[in-house]
Amino acid sequence: MARGNLIKVLRTARANLDSQKAANGLIAGEPYLITDEKLLAIATAADAYAVIGRHRLADGTLSNSTTRAISLAAYIAAGYTKFDLYLNAIAPATDGAYLVMDVSTNDGSSYLNSGYYSPGLTSIQGSAPAAYDSGSRANFVLTDSTGNAVGEVADAHVSFRITSSRFIIGAHGYHLTTAGALRRFAMDGGHPTAGINNVRFYQNTGNMASGSWELYGER
Repeated sequence: MARGNLIKVLRTARANLDSQKAANGLIAGEPYLITDEKLLAIATAADAYAVIGRHRLADGTLSNSTTRAISLAAYIAAGYTKFDLYLNAIAPATDGAYLVMDVSTNDGSSYLNSGYYSPGLTSIQGSAPAAYDSGSRANFVLTDSTGNAVGEVADAHVSFRITSSRFIIGAHGYHLTTAGALRRFAMDGGHPTAGINNVRFYQNTGNMASGSWELYGER
């Protein structure tokens, strides 16, 4: 183990790093800064490297939006299999609406309409937790129902990974009602289908009046 030595990080674009990999030009243990993706990587062999951490892949804002679809096809082709989706201050246009998600195997041309398992637990401040929908349904439930009064919004962190045979998901979030009660929702579930390459989130009824989202990925 060498300590006290200066570590040099090589700056390179992803395309050049991949070219060096194909030519067996990497040196095991050598660190790289992938400048066009703002990521760190370390060579594990002359023809292999590992990217460190996760990468911000996409983001956007919502304004009276019916749905928001996110294509994962290019990210999956680039080796991403684990994703984190942050839904920030999503305000429903319809009182009592909640956020849901469905998935596609043809990059959004159509979406699966059955076989979703998303058992959840709602915790309401001052009340006992309540189980929510543990059976097969037409989509994943991401949040508890949210009012459409000023100040009522929902936030959620949705984590999902794609394996060779299924789609695995977990979500947790909360919202504060106008009465000041904190409502939390947590869910874990999955869909037993291979080849999923697109996800779509929306309110179960009505539009998403406002909010934003961010997608991160990890290889």
